[in-house]
Amino acid sequence: MRMQPVFILMCLVVGATSTVASAYESTKILPKGIWNPRLRFVHTDITYKSNNDSQPTKLGSPLEKNLTFKEVLASRKGNKRVSLAAFMLSNGFQESDVLGSFQADLNARLQVFAPIIGYGITDNISLALAVPVYVGESRVSLGFSETDVASNFAFKLAEPQNNQLGAASEAINTINTAPSVLNDKLRSSGYDELSDWEQTAFGDVRLGVKWRFLNIESVSVAGTLGAVAPTGKGDNPNQLTDLPFGDEQWDGFATLAVDNQLLSSWGLVTHHYATYTHQFSGKKSVRLKTALEPIEVPVANVGFKLGNKIEAGTGVSYALKSLSVTSFFGYRFYEKSDDSYEVVKGSKSELEKNTYQQAHYLEANLGFSGVEMYRQKKILLPFMVELSHQHIIKSQNMPVAHQTQLELSLFF
Repeated sequence: MRMQPVFILMCLVVGATSTVASAYESTKILPKGIWNPRLRFVHTDITYKSNNDSQPTKLGSPLEKNLTFKEVLASRKGNKRVSLAAFMLSNGFQESDVLGSFQADLNARLQVFAPIIGYGITDNISLALAVPVYVGESRVSLGFSETDVASNFAFKLAEPQNNQLGAASEAINTINTAPSVLNDKLRSSGYDELSDWEQTAFGDVRLGVKWRFLNIESVSVAGTLGAVAPTGKGDNPNQLTDLPFGDEQWDGFATLAVDNQLLSSWGLVTHHYATYTHQFSGKKSVRLKTALEPIEVPVANVGFKLGNKIEAGTGVSYALKSLSVTSFFGYRFYEKSDDSYEVVKGSKSELEKNTYQQAHYLEANLGFSGVEMYRQKKILLPFMVELSHQHIIKSQNMPVAHQTQLELSLFF
C-alpha cells in the first residue's frame, strides 16, 4: 500500500532555532568591566504551519489522505491482485472509489532555556555568548474512518454467490489496520514508526560583539557582528516527527541598530534595527525523496545551503522611572531565501520546494528594573526581569509559533 508520510516537523528548524535571539534590538551597551548573566526561557506550541499561499494548515494535514481501491490493489500480488481486480469489475467498483480516510493529529512543543553571559569590554563595546538548551516534544495520533463503499465491498465479498469469506476477512483487516500498515511501510523503508517524540539537547551556540560607535544627544547607533556555531542536534532523516535544534552549518550575522530618544522627560525611545544573516554551506544526511516516491528512498550525506536571512524591526519603548517599569511595543519582519541542495534533479526540486519563508510579527515587552533598589542599598545585586510575547500576524512556509519569553538579568 503506497501512502504519503509526514515531512512537516523537519521544516520547523528555521523558525524554532531562532528563539534565542528573539528579543528586540537596541543600542544599549554594558559599562566597562560589568558582567551581565541572563537566563532566557522561551515557550511555544505549534499546531499549524503556513503554506506557500500564507494559509494556515494543520501539521498533520499531509497524512489526511483518502485510501482508494488503487492503493489496496497495489498491496496485492499475483493471483490475489488479479482476483481482486476481477471481483471489483464484476461488482461495479472503480479503482478511484474511496474506502476511507486517515485522520491525523500532530502537535509540537518547544521550550528553550538559554543561559547568556554578557561583558562590557569598554564603555562602547560589549560581548555576549548564548548557549541554549532545547526541550522539544511532538505528539502524533493517526486514525482511519471507513466509508459506505468499504462496508458495501466487504458485504459483497461475503455474499453466498461470491463465497469469498477469506478475501472479505483480509480486506476488512486491511481497512481496519490501515494506520499500522502505514507504520509497517515506514519500518520496511528504514524509518522509525510514527510515534510521540521528545528530547532535550543543546542548540546552536551564538556569539556576538556590539559596538556603539555613535552616541550624541538623543541619537545612538550600534553595530553587532556575530557567528552561530552548529552545535545543535540536527534533523534525523529516519524520524519523521522529531524537531531539529540546529541548522547543521555555520552562520555569520551583522546588525545595525538606531535608538532615538523622543522625550527624555517622558522616557520615550524609538528603536530601529536590521539584521542580515549569511548561512554558510554544510553537509547533512537527508532522504532523497522525489515527488513520485517520498518513502522508499535512500539516505545520503549531501551538500546544502540554507537561504540567507533578513530581519528588520521598529518599535517604541517607554520607561516609567518612578516605578522602575519599562515597556516596548513593535513590529518585526523576517525573510529567508530559498534553500539549495547538491543532489540529483528529481530530489533537488522536492527538497528545495517551498523553502522560501517570510513572516510578520507584533512584539510586546514589559520589564521591571531593580537598579534603583540597588542604588538605595535595598538589594545586593541590580537585576532586570522582562516578560515578552511575539505574535505572528502573517507568514509563508513558517510554523505558526507564537512565542512567550521570560528573561532574568543580573549585573555585577
